[in-house]
Amino acid sequence: MSPVKDQLQGGFGAVFATVAALESHICISQGISLDLSEAHLFHLSGKNQMALHPENLLMVLRDAGICDEACAPFPQEA
Repeated sequence: MSPVKDQLQGGFGAVFATVAALESHICISQGISLDLSEAHLFHLSGKNQMALHPENLLMVLRDAGICDEACAPFPQEA
């Protein structure tokens, strides 16, 4: 699972929570530890506040998938 990251001030909590839930599910069910990209999910969501609802984010994950943190790191500065 991902290490703790600074979520900055952009209202990214739902994105981080959704990715953490997916990483936890995969770790528990398959024994695989992943560090997936919150930035990628945010980009795929259209950067729209309405799209940042967990239910919408899960549909984005289902439809588009997600890359790992190394491919699309979350910026550590605003």
